[in-house]
Amino acid sequence: MNFRFWIAASLGMSLVLMVAPALPAAQPPSQSQATSPEAVYKTGLSQLAQQDYQAAIDSFNQAIQANPTYAEAYFKRGVAFAALDNDRAALADFDRALELAPTAELYFYRGVAYYELEQPLEALADFDQAIQLNPEIAAAHFYRGLIQYEAGDLMDAVAAFSQAIELDRRYGTAYLNRGGAYYVIGNWQSALADFDRAIAEMPKSAAAYYNRGFLYASIGLPDLALQDFDQSVALNPTNDAAYVGRGLSHGALQAPMAALADFDMAIQLNPENAAAYQARGDLHQQMGNLNRAIADYSQAIALQPDHFAAYQRRGDAFADMGAFDRAIEDYSAALAIDPNNATILNQRGKVRAESGDLAGAKQDYSQAIQSDALNADAYYQRGLVMARMGDQEGSQADLQRAAELYLQQGSGEGYRQVLAEMQSMQP
Repeated sequence: MNFRFWIAASLGMSLVLMVAPALPAAQPPSQSQATSPEAVYKTGLSQLAQQDYQAAIDSFNQAIQANPTYAEAYFKRGVAFAALDNDRAALADFDRALELAPTAELYFYRGVAYYELEQPLEALADFDQAIQLNPEIAAAHFYRGLIQYEAGDLMDAVAAFSQAIELDRRYGTAYLNRGGAYYVIGNWQSALADFDRAIAEMPKSAAAYYNRGFLYASIGLPDLALQDFDQSVALNPTNDAAYVGRGLSHGALQAPMAALADFDMAIQLNPENAAAYQARGDLHQQMGNLNRAIADYSQAIALQPDHFAAYQRRGDAFADMGAFDRAIEDYSAALAIDPNNATILNQRGKVRAESGDLAGAKQDYSQAIQSDALNADAYYQRGLVMARMGDQEGSQADLQRAAELYLQQGSGEGYRQVLAEMQSMQP
């Protein structure tokens, strides 16, 4: 099951108030000060700290009207706009502030605005400039890591997250995201250590428990995965992905009804979650509910037309029902996505053989062998097809090769099955 592994860029523009300087208690302005740019700017700062963003914008507007070159007012108004998710307006204010008085902090904030606007190259340039001016901004390294992760530069992402952690040993989201990068690289031990540390730093983080649960599920520890998904759901009951993960864990622990309830909840929360439909389809198929399985796979495909696994599993369901033409259609659709997938070629070859298309079956098995020269199943099945086609010499050669491969690969069952077939063919 291919689920999106969370990259929890959860700080977003909430970093704004975290890095803003602490404000002293504001003193009531005198009558002469009440309308000065500095006075309304201070009022705006207080409103910003209280998260009254629109009021803060109004105050900064007054300050800027009174002093059009007031760089700090542009900066903080940009912060307020960003907090209201008006990233375009924030970007314009950060641009103006940088024209007036460029600082590392301003480059960082503009980089975040570019990141939120999905302009990674511009964001990366600003984070690099911020780091050049002030290498101690941990969040700038963190965001560089996010951009590098999303670009597939995983080792560079690890290095950037590590630099952020070096500057701030309690940077929970940096541990969380570095763990995600380690997971994709395949360094699961380091990923687990980072997720453990992320949870220690952020015990209320649903994403941290979800990621660790995902890792436990990946390494075959569904009982531990279930505990983490339980915690993730408790912290964020609206996260459909956590219900899917928990459902898969229930399924692995032979609790199908609990799994079904979780998949149902995931779909209720997010009717466009194709992975939830596929997971529920898999469960229905395992329980023998083929029509329900096909309906779920069809919904997954409707939501995600390139859903390889849904085509494969729906093809399996059609094959189990004896609807060979429909199965071949689905396997062919899966192969249009991944043309050299030996598993699907084997499956389509088997269905073609069962439907009497021996030439088509032979062609599929031959292509599977071309894709994977150590595919014992393909040699075995092609050998059986060739026997049915009257090519006894070719059949014996394929069965002999299949026996050798099964033996090399430690498959005693496959080896014995081939020997039995070869003996049954003896005159």
